Amino acid sequence: MPRKGKASKSQSPETYLFRIEDFAPEYSFHAAFSRLDVGPYGEYAHTRIVGSCLMPPKLAGRETQFTVIGDREYTQALVQPPRDCTAANGIGTLAMRGGESQYLGSLPFDVLMAIGPCVLTGGLQFMALVGPPLFRGSTRITRMSFLKDADPNDY
Repeated sequence: MPRKGKASKSQSPETYLFRIEDFAPEYSFHAAFSRLDVGPYGEYAHTRIVGSCLMPPKLAGRETQFTVIGDREYTQALVQPPRDCTAANGIGTLAMRGGESQYLGSLPFDVLMAIGPCVLTGGLQFMALVGPPLFRGSTRITRMSFLKDADPNDY
């Protein structure tokens, strides 16, 4: 007799709220030197962020290291989506296992450049990430928002 699989449980998305404690943008521009560079030049933009988790309550207080990479292909996909466009699987991964907490993901290049001054001047002080609940210590993130104000009681 064939085994019956477990019924899939539809889980509502979880919001992970962080207060931005440190923000360090980095940028590199160079003449093409590797097969990964397209055209005569290459660039690399990423921002390292340290955030203190506020929500969900069971993760509150955890310091998380974020690496957010600027990607020009996202900008192009927003302006002119490809014809064979499929839904994106996510924009990054949040891992919170044991004492380690980290995020690796991407944002449109232009957005990453615009967010920096706003964070550094205090205009944006929080980040809200949305995705499925953690499973085995990690989850894919489907939405990332930068906010001036945030009340954990709203989540």
